[in-house]
Amino acid sequence: MTGLKYFVNKRNVNLAEVAREIGVSRQSLNQWVNGAKHIPDDREMQLYKILGVPSVLLSKHIDITDELKIDLCIIEQMKEDVRKAQEEVTKKARSVRYELKPL
Repeated sequence: MTGLKYFVNKRNVNLAEVAREIGVSRQSLNQWVNGAKHIPDDREMQLYKILGVPSVLLSKHIDITDELKIDLCIIEQMKEDVRKAQEEVTKKARSVRYELKPL
């Protein structure tokens, strides 16, 4: 299994959205995911920027060590998502406090 396929399966990635974002057909992306075709270097960099997985792991057939590296990338992304959500909640809470004035 390629690193890209492993990541896509773990994160339930919408391939159509990723393909649109990097400007390729869903069919091309699907071929990369399944290891039928090699990912061009420029596309590997785009995928890295979008998915957050080192490009060296995307096109290679991975072992358990690589799976763990990808899992760590996923955990880091989830931590960042939580941090952003906490910031948003904090901003909303502050705005509500300012809107509520004592009687």
